[in-house]
Amino acid sequence: MKRQSEFDAGRVSAISDGIFAIAMTLLVLDLKLPDLEPGISNRAFSDSVLQQAPRFASWLLSFAILVRLWIVQHALLARGDTRSRGFVGWTFLFLGAVSFTPFPTSLLSEHHDQALSIWIFSATMAVAGIGLLRMWRAEQSTEEGDPSQKDSLRKLVFVLWATALVSAAVALVSPRVGVWIWAAFPIVAAVLSRDGR
Repeated sequence: MKRQSEFDAGRVSAISDGIFAIAMTLLVLDLKLPDLEPGISNRAFSDSVLQQAPRFASWLLSFAILVRLWIVQHALLARGDTRSRGFVGWTFLFLGAVSFTPFPTSLLSEHHDQALSIWIFSATMAVAGIGLLRMWRAEQSTEEGDPSQKDSLRKLVFVLWATALVSAAVALVSPRVGVWIWAAFPIVAAVLSRDGR
């Protein structure tokens, strides 16, 4: 049986969209209503809702990062009708990191004061960055493409890796600051994408 060397870009895009949709949906399952008795005081109600803040913040952070990753991957899939075997292989590494994202997000929401939570989250995002960069390189070997898009992708992956490294290192001293470093990533990535246009 002959090995398939090219894959339909539409099929790759469809499975990618499905995995992103499921991962983004699973993120929200960590947001739960507080267990409150009827007739609770306003103060107790506010305190219970505010205790959910780490879960909400983790959801928002991960959702924003996944949106940025989806946009970049979508740009990589936008041109041409087929993708190489190498591109598809690296796509599945990338999608593995995306599908794993709800787990480190839950860790961050429940244990944002633990360095290991930040390390696992950072490692997941770094693997996603490796997948993106390798997909870009596989595409570069078969197509030309827009140089500004390639430069923008390189910057994004560099910032993703730098954020992962700095956040993991800082988490050794202060895990909470490590989380805040990740909070800056979606903003920096959005600014980079505007500069790339």
